[in-house]
Amino acid sequence: MYGMASEHGEYVVFVDARLKWNGTGIHLKPGVRYRLTPDLNYEWRDARRHCGAAGWSSRWFSWFHIFKRNRSANWLGLVAMIGNEEAFVFLDDEASITVEPSVGGHLRFYANDIGIMYWNNSDQLQVTITEVAEPEANPPANHGDDGDESD
Repeated sequence: MYGMASEHGEYVVFVDARLKWNGTGIHLKPGVRYRLTPDLNYEWRDARRHCGAAGWSSRWFSWFHIFKRNRSANWLGLVAMIGNEEAFVFLDDEASITVEPSVGGHLRFYANDIGIMYWNNSDQLQVTITEVAEPEANPPANHGDDGDESD
């Protein structure tokens, strides 16, 4: 699945819950900050359980925890991978995450599940990827000239 560039320089991708890896065609650069924002209008399903990017948790399923692909993420939680090195986990449906990769690599996503259980997942999430501009190191000084000529 490849990202679609928008008019604002953002990329929009769809992440399919049935795929073990969702490629984006987007290469992230090391040391550059990116905001990854899931669209709240989308949900995916693990069997009959609907959830967003944060996934779901259950005490009853806690003994299966060791089989999840990423033990830090909830069941069907959205995980972003940069190359094969770094994983970033979405823990809140309402929030975007900002990442700054220490190594460059292709951005991939997956729904966190047991490797053999992707057959019972369905639907997809939409995620927007935006390069975050660094704040100006030395903003221009205001020398009192505000353009007001009424003195």
